[in-house]
Amino acid sequence: MLKNTLAFVLKINPKGETSSVVHAFSRDFGKLILIAKGARTSRSPFKGLFEPFSLLNIHFNEKPAALISSLLMRSTFILSGI
Repeated sequence: MLKNTLAFVLKINPKGETSSVVHAFSRDFGKLILIAKGARTSRSPFKGLFEPFSLLNIHFNEKPAALISSLLMRSTFILSGI
């Protein structure tokens, strides 16, 4: 099922040659473990966005029995009024 939430990136770990495992925290879902496939390639749309404590609007595919969900889309969230 496709989910959408704002989340803070906690940690990023490499997985294989091109993917990354992203640990994030959201108010709606708590701690999330997401896989960003192809995130470490030179042409990746994810490149440069996964930094610790960055706030992202993420869309992910949650599977009920899976421990790791697939990250589908992301966009930066800019805090205003600070």
